[in-house]
Amino acid sequence: MLNPPKTRRKAARTRYGVWGGNPVGFAHNAARCAYEVPCGIFSHQCFRMAHFGPANLYCKQHAKMLED
Repeated sequence: MLNPPKTRRKAARTRYGVWGGNPVGFAHNAARCAYEVPCGIFSHQCFRMAHFGPANLYCKQHAKMLED
């Protein structure tokens, strides 16, 4: 993810899985990690629970990645 959200407001506006066949994408699920995970040519929201990092938006693994 190039610019991961740092606040709850930015995370709420984030759309996941946006591409030509699905131009609207999927809304942010507040219970899950806010990091966008690449999967082949598509991407999706991380499936882990969010309790770490800025504004408690990320899972433990992605919160560590954002610290660096």
